[in-house]
Amino acid sequence: MFRWRRIAVLLALSAAGALSHGAQPPASPVALGEGRLAAIQGEIRGLEAQLASLGQAAESIEGEIARLGLEVRLQERRVAEAGVAVGLAEARAQEAERRLGELEARLLATRETLRRNLRSLYRLGRYGYLRLLLSAQAGSDPLAAVRLARYLARRDDAEIDRYETLRSGVLAERDRLRRERDERAAWRKREEERRAALSELRGEQSRLLARAERERLSLASRAVELAAEAARLTQLFSDLSGEVAPLAGTPMQSFRGTLEKPAAGEVAIGFGPRPDPRYGTRVPHNGIEIATRPGSEVRVVYPGKVLFAAPFRGLGPTVIVLHPGKMFSLYAGLEGVRVGKGDMVPIGQTLGAATDRLYFEIRLDNRPVDPLGWLR
Repeated sequence: MFRWRRIAVLLALSAAGALSHGAQPPASPVALGEGRLAAIQGEIRGLEAQLASLGQAAESIEGEIARLGLEVRLQERRVAEAGVAVGLAEARAQEAERRLGELEARLLATRETLRRNLRSLYRLGRYGYLRLLLSAQAGSDPLAAVRLARYLARRDDAEIDRYETLRSGVLAERDRLRRERDERAAWRKREEERRAALSELRGEQSRLLARAERERLSLASRAVELAAEAARLTQLFSDLSGEVAPLAGTPMQSFRGTLEKPAAGEVAIGFGPRPDPRYGTRVPHNGIEIATRPGSEVRVVYPGKVLFAAPFRGLGPTVIVLHPGKMFSLYAGLEGVRVGKGDMVPIGQTLGAATDRLYFEIRLDNRPVDPLGWLR
């Protein structure tokens, strides 16, 4: 009977072990928190790497927007990191409190056991274990009393060791609980600071996006204005060419590539429409712009007749000269004009004084051509 009962118990324990081995225990809040924290910290490292790779490329407003967007995302993940860390610290503190409660309960039970043993020993007197040995009845086996005394001594010694171990464990858990609470408080403070920084970054992002939108609208409006200006200028050339007969003389085309620049300076902006790199708007640009020294002389590039010498809307003081071969040259953005309409000007004649930028055009039959192809 006893054998079959042992087999039944073993089978039951084996089955219980198999069931417990097959079922996965649910993850603890601490393990879940540690996993989430590790994942967020990985995202933070990735965003920091992206931000570092962006570097100084963020000089334009688009680069600033991209950089600020990354900073906002990074700060959002840092706020999330702080929130998860607070929750993790709370879970660890709860776990430490639970372990502390268990240890204190076991410590209390061990203390009570020791007290009972001490009370029993106290009743035996100062030499309790010795009296226990001497109390053995005559004729009885003295080894039984010796074994009992040894057992009681080992038991008391083990209880004392257990008590000291539990007491040390309680002290360690209390220290751990204090650290977890301090860490939770530190993460809460960090979370508040990060939320404030995130709010500031979002405000900066909103301001930057609003500025970019204003610039986009301004550039779009400027593109419309420049297109209208180019149309007005083309109409002016048409009107001027219809008012006068072609000039006699060697056509200007014969000296293509040999003409002097109208003013000293480097070409700052070349010929042709300029696509805006930010918004893709194409701005008309039918000439070149030369960076000049203010007050320096601006000279005509080929002999001809002055058809226009007055301010022009969008260009400032402007001079237009007709040349043989149905060619026109235009000089705009002048500080002042020194010729008048109808003047005949030889090559190199001073037309006016420059500002810091001279706008220069050459047209053939009222069609803009690249001036750099005509200058030496």
